[in-house]
Amino acid sequence: MSGVASRLKERVTIEQRQVVADTFGGQTVVWVALATVFAEVLPLSGTRERLVGEQVQAVAGYRVHIRARSDVDASMRLQWNGRVLQIHSLHEHDTTMEILTYEEQL
Repeated sequence: MSGVASRLKERVTIEQRQVVADTFGGQTVVWVALATVFAEVLPLSGTRERLVGEQVQAVAGYRVHIRARSDVDASMRLQWNGRVLQIHSLHEHDTTMEILTYEEQL
């Protein structure tokens, strides 16, 4: 992973899920920005498929490298270039973190 810091040229926003009370006494899920960081975003070869209704949809995957952080976990998501990326897994290295993501279909 040496030299990865020099390749962190993209900006991604790390978001965490919060549940807040709405005006009708219920609850609503909102996504709140935790931090905006520099990253390297690389497309994964191949795609993941998921069933939506009776249709199979292809979902793009990405490998994202950021500087290591202790406050990121798999319940979070990333915003990048207008895309919402759900975190699939995290892998920590000495000074960097590798995040495998799949694009969320909104």
